[in-house]
Amino acid sequence: MRAILKHRVLFLSLLSVLLLILEPIPVVCVPAVGVFVYYVTVGVLELLENAGLPTLTGSPDGWPVPTTWGLVISALGWFLVCFGSLAAFFALISRRQSARAEGPRNQ
Repeated sequence: MRAILKHRVLFLSLLSVLLLILEPIPVVCVPAVGVFVYYVTVGVLELLENAGLPTLTGSPDGWPVPTTWGLVISALGWFLVCFGSLAAFFALISRRQSARAEGPRNQ
């Protein structure tokens, strides 16, 4: 049982990393997705900045830019979002498949 769980976590981790690598494609191609990702990332980093962590710095244009710590924190945060979403997705698929395997219930 532990080996199966270990393999599932490894699979979800690798798939989450793949999603993070491919994330710039929809962010660049669909402006609304890019705006959403930027504002969510900056919003979370701003909360951490107000708590005392140096996560944002200014730019010549006036837009907030993540520092090195901000990049690490945002990458970890988006990884956890991808991991959790994939885990929930595969759990629903597994549940649906097990329900089909049981067949229709007699009422």
